Amino acid sequence: QSDPSVRYRLHKDILKSDIKVLETIQHDMLHNGWGHTLMSFQMEDGYWRGYYSPKWISTHYTLQTLRCLNYPKTETILYAINRILKEEKCKDGGISPSNTKLWSDCCVNGMFLNNACYYGADEKEIESIIDYLVNAQICDGGFNCSFNRHHVVHSAFNSTLCVIEGLYEYELNGYTYRLDDVK
Repeated sequence: QSDPSVRYRLHKDILKSDIKVLETIQHDMLHNGWGHTLMSFQMEDGYWRGYYSPKWISTHYTLQTLRCLNYPKTETILYAINRILKEEKCKDGGISPSNTKLWSDCCVNGMFLNNACYYGADEKEIESIIDYLVNAQICDGGFNCSFNRHHVVHSAFNSTLCVIEGLYEYELNGYTYRLDDVK
């Protein structure tokens, strides 16, 4: 009887319910619950406030929350993702959390890749993010969000997890550009 996103996770991960049950619950998310409430705050321009700021209520974090809720794929979410891909990239090909677009961040790119792949972004549009992340791997095999701003020689736990989750979602959704490098 709980929020559709909680019911979805219960049926998917614990009860291993049929795909039709999961689809019915996701359809309910479009009209009820936390995901529906978050979607009601999306502005006409496709964003929820700014791209990365204010933190936690911005577009970046709202998309992250919707993804965690397993909110269904919609045209309005894909519109926001496509806008980010067109407007928030730096010269290095990654997505920037900064309005100045001077640098990208591994954590932000890992989280964004996770969202973009889950919601079906065009592969051609995310190739530069894959290039950025493959090139961002540091000598110990992990990732550190400061690698391109400071001389770092060790990975950061959160950065590495964000990137791995994004790369996993990339592979899971059938994307193939540089897949051997991603693996």
